[in-house]
Amino acid sequence: MKKMLRCTINGVNFITQYGAIEALNGPWDYIDMMRSECQRRRDIIYDGMKNSRYLEPFYPEGAFYLWAKIRESPEGTKDSWDFSKYLLEKTSVGSTLGPVFRSNNYHYIRFAFSAKTEDIREATDFLKNLI
Repeated sequence: MKKMLRCTINGVNFITQYGAIEALNGPWDYIDMMRSECQRRRDIIYDGMKNSRYLEPFYPEGAFYLWAKIRESPEGTKDSWDFSKYLLEKTSVGSTLGPVFRSNNYHYIRFAFSAKTEDIREATDFLKNLI
């Protein structure tokens, strides 16, 4: 019910819709710049995690987040909740639990890379040193 309610009552208001249509007529330089920057952030976090002992990252092709499977559990962590807590305590890097998106994703976590590029690089360095 919660998902259905969220998808039926939370819509984009008409003013925003007209603004989006009008934006299609404007310059696209900024869009291309942001796309390039997001790809750079994606590559930073993916490259930093692809040799991880604990995580198996999935290469994002069109999102601003990276899914990772927990392949090995450090220091007695048993699921995404424990692993996310472990990462936060050891590196100050936050992640989202897999079950938030699907109930049986207990061994998956998600990292958003929609922050500043410098912050993504710093977080990835923390993760590389840990894992």
